[in-house]
Amino acid sequence: MKKVILLCMVLIFMLSQTVFAFNDWAKEMIGAADVNNGVDIRIAVIDTGISAIPSGRIAKGKNYVMQGETTADTIGHGTAIANLILEVAPQSTIIPLVYCTKSNNEIIKADNEELAKIIKDAVDVFKCRVINISSGTIENSEDIYEAIRYAEEKGVIVVSSVGNKNNENSQNVYYPAAYDTVIGVGAVCKDGSVASFSQRNCSISLCAPGDELTVLKPNGKYTLTYGTSYATAYVSAAAALVLSEKPLLEPYELRKILYAAASDIEDDGYDMLSGYGLVQISTALEQFSDSLPDKIILTIGETKAVIWGEEKENDVPPIIIRGRTMLPVRFVAEALGAEVEWNEKEQKVTITKGEITIIIYIDSDIAYVNGKETILDSPSLIENDRIYTPIRFVAENLNADAAWDEETQKVIITRK
Repeated sequence: MKKVILLCMVLIFMLSQTVFAFNDWAKEMIGAADVNNGVDIRIAVIDTGISAIPSGRIAKGKNYVMQGETTADTIGHGTAIANLILEVAPQSTIIPLVYCTKSNNEIIKADNEELAKIIKDAVDVFKCRVINISSGTIENSEDIYEAIRYAEEKGVIVVSSVGNKNNENSQNVYYPAAYDTVIGVGAVCKDGSVASFSQRNCSISLCAPGDELTVLKPNGKYTLTYGTSYATAYVSAAAALVLSEKPLLEPYELRKILYAAASDIEDDGYDMLSGYGLVQISTALEQFSDSLPDKIILTIGETKAVIWGEEKENDVPPIIIRGRTMLPVRFVAEALGAEVEWNEKEQKVTITKGEITIIIYIDSDIAYVNGKETILDSPSLIENDRIYTPIRFVAENLNADAAWDEETQKVIITRK
């Protein structure tokens, strides 16, 4: 009897390994075969619900089209998406947010206004960092646009499919994939070519495998399928893995990393067949690890900062006073390798690094660098019991360059 049980366990193990091996070609293609499993990044799957996946990776979500009902998958689409995400980012937590379901053989789907609410809830209620929307509409909805803009402002990346109607309706452009801040995803085949069904237009940002994929069904069985929906799952997983390494990334930074790391498969650079190319997870992780060690990044109003590639917490944020960007002087100077001394009686700050000595007086627009008088564009000041000085002065006198990004409200300091 024990031998029979053991044999059954071995067969189950072998079958499970065979099932998950079906998509090894896809994981190899996107550089996901040998990457770490990541950490717990919450991913909203706005879809048809999820079934047949162990509950350990699926958190409580909500059914928005049939109030009070479960988030079980009655169609089979959302389950497949969630399973593909977890193949690549197995430590992620998936939040099923049902916007489409089947009842009495009738498809019930949320309208644009309700979809916008789901997107905002994914941000505010379910605290997701990634939102996967493997669907779209040809209507450029103001409600959806505002929800996408809101997600961007809150630091949440949105990934959406570009559509499968290229052979019948090549002119169709689908939203939200077509919005600038959304990563629109097209599909490639096993040979690396863009799938014939994948839309070709300005909505596409990246490609991922989306043909001949083995996906999980709600009944626990597996089937072959195709579509940009499934390619989108791989890019959502890629986003989660990068965020696992650097959780403080803003959406625009994450997009930049993924686009730069992509493998060009059509015309050089961006094109409307494949976007920036085929997503490459291992390259993105390697590229990112090399991209920040030479930078200090601070954001206006935020205490979290990146110091030479490491996330740090400051007790006060950078601020803007009278149109000037002011930095907490001790935090920045010490990050640049200097020592800072405060003289309360004289209201004087002395910064030293090697042969450099900088003297700053509070409420004075005159400072001294190695004894030489310098006029500041704005006087130093004390705010929240911390000393602030203009952005460029300290950085440039400690052999660094300072840049201001108006759009993101970030100060970026680099070594010279």
